[in-house]
Amino acid sequence: MVLSIPKVKNFALPNQGKNHLWEKMSWRILTQGGGRKSPYLTKIKVLYSSTGIYFLIKCEDKKINSTFRNDFQPLYQEDVVEIFLQPNEKFPIYIEYEISPKGHELPLLIINNYGKFSGWMPWNYSARKKIKKFVSISESNWLVEIFMPFIFLKGFKNIPPEKGNHWKANINRIDYDKFPRAKWALFPEVKGKFHSFENFGIFKFN
Repeated sequence: MVLSIPKVKNFALPNQGKNHLWEKMSWRILTQGGGRKSPYLTKIKVLYSSTGIYFLIKCEDKKINSTFRNDFQPLYQEDVVEIFLQPNEKFPIYIEYEISPKGHELPLLIINNYGKFSGWMPWNYSARKKIKKFVSISESNWLVEIFMPFIFLKGFKNIPPEKGNHWKANINRIDYDKFPRAKWALFPEVKGKFHSFENFGIFKFN
């Protein structure tokens, strides 16, 4: 499966999805699979500019499960959104970026030997390299806004992406209202196994 990513000029966050540039992409609904059935919808938009990639993720939710108070904690143990980016599909190395409803983050570089994988945290993660992220919570949903600068991805091939470039990627969500967990994926071929990178979909940069 392929998601076409429109190119836009740089814009500031947060704007809660109200910047007119978000209209360049229609909402894409994530598919449930690999867990408990849930009535909640999860939908996303993705854009890119000359300096980075933007994500807008809306998660319907009436019961927030999020107790971690700091970044770099195991956020996947509670409600979370996870973004996977593999700019060079020739190597089993990719970025996993997790964000909680409280706005805490876990950015990782993953080396995955077909199921045997390890995560590494970023070094010198500040200033221009730092990911900008904002989360707002209402009675019915939590909304995530992210700007990931391409300098954060320095070292990968296809950075910054040019028109026509492809990355393997996925966007996932886990909800812990009840057990078993509910899971969603933009590219559901992963079947709830979010690190099965061979089943990631494609981001095509327009």
